[in-house]
Amino acid sequence: EVKGLYIILKGTLITEMLTEEGNVIKIEELVPSDVIASAFIFGKNNSFPVDLTVKDEAEIFFVKRKEFLKLLFSEEKILENFLNEISNKTQLLTSKIWNSFNNKTIKKKFCDYVKKNQKIIYFLYKI
Repeated sequence: EVKGLYIILKGTLITEMLTEEGNVIKIEELVPSDVIASAFIFGKNNSFPVDLTVKDEAEIFFVKRKEFLKLLFSEEKILENFLNEISNKTQLLTSKIWNSFNNKTIKKKFCDYVKKNQKIIYFLYKI
C-alpha cells in the first residue's frame, strides 16, 4: 500500500509488471530524485501498481500522506512540482501503452521508431 511520498535518495529501482503468461515487463528505471508511485499517494486505489526490484543499494525518503498533504497546502511550489510529476508520469505511461499495445504493423512501429529517434540524415541515390 502507498502510504505517502517515497523519493529515491540513492540507488536504482526497477519497476516491473508480471503478465498473465508469467513474463516480466520492465516499466521504467527509477534513479535518485524520482518519486515512487506518485499517482497512487491519493485516490481510492493505493496499492503499488508495479513490483519494485532494487538494482543498486537504495535509500528512500518517506513522508506520511497527511504530512505530505499539509506540505502541499503550505508550499505552492511543492504543489506545482508534484502536479507536474504526476502529470508527466501519466503522459509517459500513456505514451508507452499507446506505442506498445496498439495494433500497429511491424513496419509502422519501425517507421515510428525511426521518426522518434531520427537525426538529420541525408540519403543520396544514384541513378
